[in-house]
Amino acid sequence: MAINVFISYAHQDKEFAENIKHVLAAKGHVPADTVFLDVKDISAEEDIRQRLRSEIGAADAIVLVMSEHAAASPWINYEAGLADALGKKIFVVGAKGSEKNALLANLADYQQIEVEASN
Repeated sequence: MAINVFISYAHQDKEFAENIKHVLAAKGHVPADTVFLDVKDISAEEDIRQRLRSEIGAADAIVLVMSEHAAASPWINYEAGLADALGKKIFVVGAKGSEKNALLANLADYQQIEVEASN
């Protein structure tokens, strides 16, 4: 049974988010095609919020990529709040050495997982 993962990240952190997707697939945790990483697949006429609700609703787990950019992003806040409201498993991931103050206020109780940015 495939596990569906939704990766929430600020677009400035796209390379790091893609690295997380690659590592999850390479280590056999999830098939790469079950990871929703980007809204680039959303067409111009599609309702973005509805698509995000659908993707997060279908996900088994949410990976929130935390950074200074993410902490300031209203979309990350929306995605995190929706995931929490839907009772999804949430994993907060940041680059090794990332600042604790980059955590969103409503996720301060979640343990932050630090990973190497290049692996």
